[in-house]
Amino acid sequence: MTHLADDQITFINDVIMKKSGVVGFSVVTQKRVKAGKVVDVDVVRIYVKRKAKPDAIKPEDVIDATIMGIPSDVVEVGEIVAQNSARLD
Repeated sequence: MTHLADDQITFINDVIMKKSGVVGFSVVTQKRVKAGKVVDVDVVRIYVKRKAKPDAIKPEDVIDATIMGIPSDVVEVGEIVAQNSARLD
């Protein structure tokens, strides 16, 4: 795993995070997961509420296969909701 450079993080924050359905991203590269199996390819993971086929997404919301030279992997995570953390002391 490699940490993304500051300019890569800034680009993802400024451009990718504004795309419809995007809820987060990895700040370190991760191995690609394809059909439930880990593939030996380092990627930046882009987390979305729901995956869709590219033809069902507005062109401006499609996530490119590479982001600043790093392959991307779109991962469906659903709705992210903050949880109330109660301490049990």
